[in-house]
Amino acid sequence: MIKYVLVENSFTKNENKFVALISDSQTKTMDDIIDHMVSEGTGMTRPQTLAYFEKLKEVIRFYLEQGYSVNTPLVRFRPSIRGAFRDESDRFDPGRHKLVMRAIAGSYIKEAETVVKPVYAKTDYHIPHPISLIDVATDRPATTIMTGSIGKLKGDYLSFEPTDDQQGIFLVPNDKTQQVLRISTYSFITNIEIHFLLPASLHGSYSLEVRTLDRVQKNINKGILPSKIDFAGM
Repeated sequence: MIKYVLVENSFTKNENKFVALISDSQTKTMDDIIDHMVSEGTGMTRPQTLAYFEKLKEVIRFYLEQGYSVNTPLVRFRPSIRGAFRDESDRFDPGRHKLVMRAIAGSYIKEAETVVKPVYAKTDYHIPHPISLIDVATDRPATTIMTGSIGKLKGDYLSFEPTDDQQGIFLVPNDKTQQVLRISTYSFITNIEIHFLLPASLHGSYSLEVRTLDRVQKNINKGILPSKIDFAGM
């Protein structure tokens, strides 16, 4: 069952000012998937299941590295190149271009969009809803931002207590090889906007999370910025 709550988007001038957020969303890992498969009595052992997934990952990556698109019922992958080229003689430059492996839901997963009926979850607390990270140089939303600069995050229900280490803005590395980083320096915190200092040591792609304390149930609520953020050196 998919539950959702409604939050007000203060940045829209449209009369329909509320958007839906999935509530009680948790992340399941490969271990969770394998444990579930083994517990269903399929006769597969954990080592067998792990071996299957490892081989599946290797084969999919092999095809992607050859430039193929991969279409499976679970997910569809395709390689693409991000960045502009000056003319036909210009060539791939890691400083200006980036190889990106894109993924979208496959046909089997897409079926869930028509089968599952979301259920409204009444709540007395507000889930943080980050909408955009602003590039201070252009004052426009950005998916790439310089490390060591000032970040401006806009959204709804963003306010938190900065002295509480459980709350704040957290940067979660997408490659999972680095530690989750909590932003420690803030100059402005309101429900709709936060100004903060980005550490100079950042590099790579991150997900941005806002974690706040539910005053009623004393739980930590988490809101995730829809777009991933790439950090570039100064």
